[in-house]
Amino acid sequence: SSHSARSFHPAIVSRSFTMAMGHAVVARCMCAASALLCTFGLLGCGKEPTPAPTPAPTPAPMPTLKLTNGVEMPIMSAGVWQYTPEEAEKSVEAALRAGFTHIDTAYDYKNQEGVAKAITSAMKAGKKRESIFITTKVPGCGMQNSSAVSSDACKSDTATRIADDLRQLGVEYIDLLLIHFPPCPGEDGSPQSPMKSKCFADRSGCSQQKSCDMVKAQWAAVSEAYTNKKLKAVGVSNYCSACLACLEGQKPFPMVNQVHFQLGMGPDPQGFRTLAEKKGVVLQAWSPLGSGGN
Repeated sequence: SSHSARSFHPAIVSRSFTMAMGHAVVARCMCAASALLCTFGLLGCGKEPTPAPTPAPTPAPMPTLKLTNGVEMPIMSAGVWQYTPEEAEKSVEAALRAGFTHIDTAYDYKNQEGVAKAITSAMKAGKKRESIFITTKVPGCGMQNSSAVSSDACKSDTATRIADDLRQLGVEYIDLLLIHFPPCPGEDGSPQSPMKSKCFADRSGCSQQKSCDMVKAQWAAVSEAYTNKKLKAVGVSNYCSACLACLEGQKPFPMVNQVHFQLGMGPDPQGFRTLAEKKGVVLQAWSPLGSGGN
């Protein structure tokens, strides 16, 4: 998910304040010069003290909402999709300064080391780890180095990708981990994009029994990491109703479903909002203002 922030630029405040004070200084100088001209000649009234620069405004606290397990999640995040590690580092640094408390990244963005550097710098400057909410993701089995040739391979590779996320981000826990997209049974993990998988071509999604088996296997790995306190909250991304149905009765059940939901799509595209409300799942929008010509 990628978001842009508008912050109140302190330079604008400072510049306006200086201009206003400048008029007052001129007025005071003219009055003083009139009264003291005979005594001091044309010496003038001297320099007025330079006004202190206006301090940058404190960012307003980011609103949060409570997930089903009680975790408070900031409602808006700063995303780093399509950024290089260096760009991600600068972006996260700027986002944290502007008042963002929620950073969204993913294993397949290949820039988590940059995110980690920015977070480490912020913590060295005084921010506490618990004040920064980190969302990251693991690939759906079958793609991006996570195999779906068997349920066991899917579960094992998912556990490895979770460990990779923790290592790349340099943290002991992740605030919210999402399964990035549904699995593609039979794929060995070599496709580097869901769009390059055979499941995308035939739009099979979670309609096959093998797909449900993979969903459950992957969720088992996520649940184990959650039980072991490596994950504060867990969810999915780009999951349709059939995919969520595969997890019916699971504990924990996904707390978040992050989907494409942008301006112009209406209030309930494909019934995602209704489904989320029915299941008690937070519906999270990626690229809510549009992305890449969409």
